[in-house]
Amino acid sequence: MPNAKWLNETNIKVALADQSLAEATIDRALIRRLTQMFKFNVFGREYNPGAIDAKANGARARRIGEESAVLLKNDKGLLPLNPTAHDKVLIVGLAKFAQFATQGGGGSSKVNPLYTVAPAEGMTDVLADVGSSTTVDLFVVADDLSNLNEAKDAVAAADAVVIMAGLVATEGADMKTPHQPKDQDTMVDALLGINDHTVVVLKDSTPVVLPWIDQADAVLEFWNQGVEDGHVVADLVFGRVNPSGKVPTTYPARDEDMISYGHEERYPGVNEGEGFPTIHYSEGLEMGYRWYQGQGVKPGFAFGHGLSYTTFDISNVAVDQASSDGHAPINISATVTNTGDREGAEVVQVYVGIPVDGQPPMRLVGFQKVNLQAGEHQDVVITIDPFATNHPLSVWDDAAHDFVVEAGDYQST
Repeated sequence: MPNAKWLNETNIKVALADQSLAEATIDRALIRRLTQMFKFNVFGREYNPGAIDAKANGARARRIGEESAVLLKNDKGLLPLNPTAHDKVLIVGLAKFAQFATQGGGGSSKVNPLYTVAPAEGMTDVLADVGSSTTVDLFVVADDLSNLNEAKDAVAAADAVVIMAGLVATEGADMKTPHQPKDQDTMVDALLGINDHTVVVLKDSTPVVLPWIDQADAVLEFWNQGVEDGHVVADLVFGRVNPSGKVPTTYPARDEDMISYGHEERYPGVNEGEGFPTIHYSEGLEMGYRWYQGQGVKPGFAFGHGLSYTTFDISNVAVDQASSDGHAPINISATVTNTGDREGAEVVQVYVGIPVDGQPPMRLVGFQKVNLQAGEHQDVVITIDPFATNHPLSVWDDAAHDFVVEAGDYQST
């Protein structure tokens, strides 16, 4: 799957002939597969796939993309760009990110889209929709950065600049470093500081180290957007949509802050005499954002981080439980107020410290997104069930062979 690279007719016949594959193994796999197909009457109905509604699905993709994008940095309030204040906006970056819509990686996530919206095309559409006469230019930086000087000249000549950079991960291959490929760090670093109206748009499928971050005034992370890439980026850059996403991972500030740095047994593994590297998960429970908390390491951008074009205040926080025996659901209530001058959405996040040795300082146990008009406020209640299937307050007990809620003082934030 998906291209029969390994299990094709030729390879299977060879494996059967040299007895490295048994017919019983094939039979077992087919029985599992065919049982489900008969269960769902796959063979009892005509194969008649319907038409895919590209327009409706594209609208969903656009909405999801806009809600998941994260405003990482906006120090000087450069974003959103005024769509009518500039005669020419320049998009600049490698072709994979600046010229074409950035899709997902290879393997099982790879699909052939019915259409894609390229960055310049999408930006032109959005500007036209808001009645702007601003034109959009594109400068494609060579993969070897051989035309970087020409790119710098183009940046200097533009009224506003959107640098696009990113990373597309794929199954079946590990990243050698926590940096964007093809030396994009050098590219971004060289293009920053030339034009005062420069925005950095990231299209990453994994967190990366951003060594140039202190030079950038505004940075948006869009991930691998897919078909509606061009529209989504323009909607947020020009403020048609207010960013409300939160980082679901952690960006390291330096290579040295990675969980594997100085721990070869974690990655890429060590040869223990078997002729291949063996990986040991020696970090224990300190994974993801819990690693940074447990080690006291300051990340580049923390788990749950995400800014907005407006501002919010969270007040009147209270914790209530119907009974004191620890079995009833816990309600965390708060009032969220949009204190800015435009509509936006905030995500209320609840973290709890588990009073058990070896547990990370805090774990995310609940969250809720609330959309508010300027000046509007809303009461929010997040319910935490101690015995929910995601085990928000539990730890694994080897003796009980189950998750248990230990007695103690649970600290929340």
